[in-house]
Amino acid sequence: MSDPAVEAAQRAWEEYEAQGGVWKPEALRLAAREALKPIRELHQRVDDGHPSGLPTCEHCQGDWPCSTSALIYTTEELEDR
Repeated sequence: MSDPAVEAAQRAWEEYEAQGGVWKPEALRLAAREALKPIRELHQRVDDGHPSGLPTCEHCQGDWPCSTSALIYTTEELEDR
């Protein structure tokens, strides 16, 4: 059985090793983003298709930002989306 957190850490480690292998705050952010990547791929803003014309979440089909997106995107990313 695989562990998504271990797999994400491994991908982040491989990426950071390629950049010199020094663990700094940016490396930790990279590891966290890597772990959140599959969830971020599900929860995307959709600007069309809802009768109200307001953006919705592709996965939840509810208003954007959904409660999950508020946990996995930065404030800046939510404003840009």
